[in-house]
Amino acid sequence: MPRGVVSAKAIEPSYLSIRQVRGAVAMSLRQAGLQAKKLYELTWMNWENEKPTVQKPMVRYRGGNAFVAVTLGGSEKGVQKFVWLDEGTHVRHAKLSDPWSSKTKVRSFHTTRGVGDVVWVSKKFRAKGIKARDWSLMIEDAMQDYLSYAISNSIEKAMDRLVRSIEE
Repeated sequence: MPRGVVSAKAIEPSYLSIRQVRGAVAMSLRQAGLQAKKLYELTWMNWENEKPTVQKPMVRYRGGNAFVAVTLGGSEKGVQKFVWLDEGTHVRHAKLSDPWSSKTKVRSFHTTRGVGDVVWVSKKFRAKGIKARDWSLMIEDAMQDYLSYAISNSIEKAMDRLVRSIEE
């Protein structure tokens, strides 16, 4: 076929399989859940002692509604530590050693070794709270981008398979 010329062939509606398209979308949702799981695990990769775990992603796809839920479980202390870092706190009841450098930074999955220790903890002690890392928001943004790409890519692949089967 000469360059610049596009060939097109009409596809009969009976060839379009809603089941294939829905299957491709469902697979994209499952992959997005696994991707979110990996991103969550990045946040506590270098933690010592208590760590949360990520439960199996839950995918629901009925009618035109799609839903992917990723929930934390495992150690209750680990989950609480994640929430404190993710959402931040107004006050901190721990006295930190000098020098101090956190292992994690705001709006970053990258972790460092950090410097310092918790000297002591007292409910009477009040210091400036923990800055929110916003990991959940970052993961949500990443999943929206990932899903729009993955779903359109999966549908495109399903359509390519359909066109190849028609041409044969």
